[in-house]
Amino acid sequence: PLKNDVIPTITDIIPGALLYEREIHDLFGVKFEGHPNLEPLILPDDWPADNYPLRKNRTQKGNRK
Repeated sequence: PLKNDVIPTITDIIPGALLYEREIHDLFGVKFEGHPNLEPLILPDDWPADNYPLRKNRTQKGNRK
């Protein structure tokens, strides 16, 4: 896990960032403090929790560690 994977949201300043922040959360696991809706956006409903596909430290059977 990252040491600090929480950053403040910018959606109150730039409303158009809402979907981008959700996508970043889905793929990298970054949490946006104060974000109104961090529900999954692009990953399927059956995707395992806390498994972020674009993190470099991701491990999965068949992938390098």
